[in-house]
Amino acid sequence: MRHEPERKESQAVSNAYDVIINGASVGGCTAAILYAQQGARVALVERRSDLDAHKVLCTHYIQASAHPVMVATGLDQALERVGAIPNTAHYWTRWGWIRPPHDAAGAHGYSVRRETLDPLLRRLAAGTDGVDLKLGHTVNELLVEDGRVVGVAGTAREEAFTLRARLVVGADGKESTVARLAGARTETTENGRFSYFAYFKGLARQAGDAARVYYLEPDNAYVMPMEDDVTVIAAVVSKQRLDEFKADLEGAYTNFVRSLPEAPDIDGAERISKIIGTVNYPLVSREPAGPGYALIGDAALTSDPLAAVGCAWAMQSAQWLVSESAPAVTGGDEATTDALDAALGKYSERHAAETGPHHHLIADFATARPFNEIEEFSFSAATRDPDMAAHFHTFGSRLMTVEEFLSPEIVARMEKVNGHGLSETALRQLAGEDVAAEEEDGGASSRAGGTGHSHQELWDAWNRLWNGDYAIADDYVSRTMRVNIPEFGMPDPATLSDGPQIAAWIAAFRSSYDDDAAITGELGPFFVGDYAIGRWVFRGTWTGGRPATATVAPGTEVTFRGVDILRFEDGRIAEYWLTDDQLDLYAQLGAVAGAESQGPQQAALPARLAGLTPDEGRAVLLERALDLAAELLEDEKVSAATGTETFLSLGLDSLAAVELRNRLQQETGLRLPTTMAFDQPTPQALAGYLWKRLAEAPAAGSTDPFDVLARLEELASALTEPGQEARLGELAERLGSLAQRLAERLAPATGAAPEQIENASAAELFAYLDSRLGAAEHSG
Repeated sequence: MRHEPERKESQAVSNAYDVIINGASVGGCTAAILYAQQGARVALVERRSDLDAHKVLCTHYIQASAHPVMVATGLDQALERVGAIPNTAHYWTRWGWIRPPHDAAGAHGYSVRRETLDPLLRRLAAGTDGVDLKLGHTVNELLVEDGRVVGVAGTAREEAFTLRARLVVGADGKESTVARLAGARTETTENGRFSYFAYFKGLARQAGDAARVYYLEPDNAYVMPMEDDVTVIAAVVSKQRLDEFKADLEGAYTNFVRSLPEAPDIDGAERISKIIGTVNYPLVSREPAGPGYALIGDAALTSDPLAAVGCAWAMQSAQWLVSESAPAVTGGDEATTDALDAALGKYSERHAAETGPHHHLIADFATARPFNEIEEFSFSAATRDPDMAAHFHTFGSRLMTVEEFLSPEIVARMEKVNGHGLSETALRQLAGEDVAAEEEDGGASSRAGGTGHSHQELWDAWNRLWNGDYAIADDYVSRTMRVNIPEFGMPDPATLSDGPQIAAWIAAFRSSYDDDAAITGELGPFFVGDYAIGRWVFRGTWTGGRPATATVAPGTEVTFRGVDILRFEDGRIAEYWLTDDQLDLYAQLGAVAGAESQGPQQAALPARLAGLTPDEGRAVLLERALDLAAELLEDEKVSAATGTETFLSLGLDSLAAVELRNRLQQETGLRLPTTMAFDQPTPQALAGYLWKRLAEAPAAGSTDPFDVLARLEELASALTEPGQEARLGELAERLGSLAQRLAERLAPATGAAPEQIENASAAELFAYLDSRLGAAEHSG
């Protein structure tokens, strides 16, 4: 920062320019045009020499909130001429799709590539009277007099330059030079996700060219059509999966996209770019103005790219700054620094008011946390009601305030649509009360949220509920319960959102068993933070009813096992995960042949795949998966499917999905999970999964300890048949002795203390719990 000699005429300064703007991208070009329209003399400084230079990392989506600014600059008509897509969006959630009614005449923004947008804006600015576009000029100093910025200095083609103006504007992005040199107060927040994207040609589009946004919790994705038949597909993924993408970016990205619900057919399209992205994109907010300078766009606020607010807020912040400060910078010698400072103060206030509440929500969601109660409440309502879908999209387009989005009238409408209301804590939050301090209390005392029932009481109540004590459900289960269960053979999770609904589901299950049927704990529960996990066994006598395909006689005794995970919040059970052995239960009821009763496995597929490339191998597996599905469904048309459809949309019910798993288990020789068709929801995703499993399968004659262990795990199921208890006990004893000897040798290096568990990440926690639960696989 260069300090110039003091000037006596500090209240009235004559300059070569009224405004200097550093950065000729979205915000800078917009500000230059708007200032010039108000009669200002503008130096638009850009370090890059190429008029067609453009930003690479971008969401490619200009929100509708910026439409008035685009009209004011003439950008809207220019974008129409180059074929930019007037945008709208559909949103996938676990409750289904949010599909706002399409209004072609309504407010909209544009979806457009930056290689189109940036040169277009730069040419618009350069063609505006009063704008002096200076390409190839790099700013590396600020000129300062009497503590205020009065100009810039730098180099252009190895020559020094100096420019002076009443106002210097930093429109130079997240790593703003103007902000750094001015010492602007800066706050940085880590982003819990990373992102990669690629461009494709030839992809089928939704009605109205709607973008598709996926809320996969915690991962996200978007599929966005743009000009020239180009579509960008982005994977916005929790950093817990970063190692997976670093190890094999091509495979991880491709498999991620293929696994999306109603996934785009990327195998039938042409990818026209490499996979582009970044693993670290922090959120940055700065004080947007100071003496003689102002910041706009990403220089003032870099929000989460997932929210797609960057381009719109760059244009809008330019407009806010010009509307407040133009009179102070174009007033000739009568313009005073006091007037400019007052204008910059108003700009700062407006910037905070317009972006602050939105950015607070965006930054909170960027931690990659699960949906909170209010989000679940609003998202689920938007899937069920067209008016709420339109309201949701309007808010996402930043056309309304947070207060308008969750006004009392709207909350009442959401309550009617959802069939339940918000918890008292959520209502207090909406009323502006600070409940954070109350929620912090109770972690050490093992209470959920510091009030209500303890974690142990909630776990015990959950077991009582499953054993028929339905009356307690409303006292212990959240009114916005979230349920995560296998897709096949289970009700829609959206119908299980409160105590009475949970109780009705359990009662329907128990209605097929005698009154003495019971679930008892086998291992646990283990409590970590607001989570609990435990393994259970169900024993009962089947009396008839569900499943309808059962062939055994009523009176048949059954036993099967599962694992429950509960999350607690505000003294209630807020979320539930279930994994159980449905295949084992169905086999005992004669509803499907047991996986171990089908004779020797005919592992024919590995031989067919020998020598094939990964793409060729996945194609063979996809064809086989579709053929088997067609056979099970007795529908030849399924064989001709693309593979991007979900198994559910193809018509597979729970029994057919289990039978598909059994057939593929025979043909691959792999031990496949019962929930295979749920975990891999499309034939394409399943083909990729099978190829990966087969590629990792141990060689038949290998003596590597891990290969031997893998074969033991594959063969262990043979000892679960009746009459094998003695051999199972002997095997468990011998393996236990071996494990103990290994543990004693490794104990000094790998001992896990309780405090390590308390501080473990989610991935480390569940890996630990998996190891604990695995010890009881065949106990009881």
